[in-house]
Amino acid sequence: MTAGFFTIFVVVGLIFSYLGRAIAAAVPWIVVLVGAGLMLLGALMLSGRTSFHLNLGRATF
Repeated sequence: MTAGFFTIFVVVGLIFSYLGRAIAAAVPWIVVLVGAGLMLLGALMLSGRTSFHLNLGRATF
């Protein structure tokens, strides 16, 4: 029973380790894209434009 728990935790730990490294490698690019998007939205706001307009209409209850 102890060997089963050990095996499960080792396998799950290795999977999380692999996924963590893959995500860590992509984080700098994700940060650059988010920053560029925020700069674009800020420039749109400064120019008086909006990035999108939601027209939800009137709520009817």
